Amino acid sequence: MFKQIMPKENPDYAFLMSRFLDTGNPFQNGVTRLEDDLIYRGMKTVIDIFVKSVKKKLFVFVQTPEILPSNIEKIVENVKNGNDLVEFDKSFVLLNHTMARMRYERLISECDKCESIIYDSLFWNTTTKTWRFYDEKNSGLSYVTTAKHLSFHGLELVRPIFRDICNKV
Repeated sequence: MFKQIMPKENPDYAFLMSRFLDTGNPFQNGVTRLEDDLIYRGMKTVIDIFVKSVKKKLFVFVQTPEILPSNIEKIVENVKNGNDLVEFDKSFVLLNHTMARMRYERLISECDKCESIIYDSLFWNTTTKTWRFYDEKNSGLSYVTTAKHLSFHGLELVRPIFRDICNKV
């Protein structure tokens, strides 16, 4: 749908905020190089269409890990009971983002109009070296929903990133 709409709209700026889906899957069928990866090649085809359609800049969200949604309802209990939050954080990651990130970073590096949107500083806990999708100091307030979307509080957390982007364009 977007491949058809983008050329018609021809926007000055666009945001590519894709869901994890298959972008994080490992290489298949003996593939060892990104250039031979069917997922990457499909992503490249789509982003090339978008880039041709955008006049100035395409902002691309760089993936964070896919979370295990059932853990969201366990956040408050773990925080309240003083459980080992580092281990809990580790259990939150359903699918590591390494492959998705590698694919997106290559696409962005090859694109003059592309700029990364990265949430790492908001969710990566540099002390524990884990992804933390909740606010421990605020009784475990979750930044994500069970549908793997940002909650209201998560949207407020990322708002400055988008405000800064809008202010500079």
